[in-house]
Amino acid sequence: MEAQLLHLLNENRDNPIVADCLELISRPDGVRDSGSMVGHLEMIRSAYAMQAQRDAELNGGEVEGFDDLLSALKASSDLSVKLHPLEFISHWYVVFTDESTSRLHGILKSPKNNIASNDSARSYEG
Repeated sequence: MEAQLLHLLNENRDNPIVADCLELISRPDGVRDSGSMVGHLEMIRSAYAMQAQRDAELNGGEVEGFDDLLSALKASSDLSVKLHPLEFISHWYVVFTDESTSRLHGILKSPKNNIASNDSARSYEG
């Protein structure tokens, strides 16, 4: 995991979703970090609005943090956003920052559905 991302998460640990994410990062089974990607802010916002709705339907619950993220992205003057997907055994987190990873736009937390969680638990190595 990028040191700069970890530093930014620690600076924002008063956010309950960030605090949950940091707790999971500190566990021995850790996190599977898929790297980061940068995308156009409007495209990311549209795609994640659809993704959040689909995830809520599949996982039987709301994606935590979406309303706050959407508000932050609407208020942002940035043209692009950097995404940092983090996978844990039972949850996915996606951290949204500016391109330099110096400002947190928001964080999403969603449970994996039961089938994915069971498969992940069997194949997860770190």
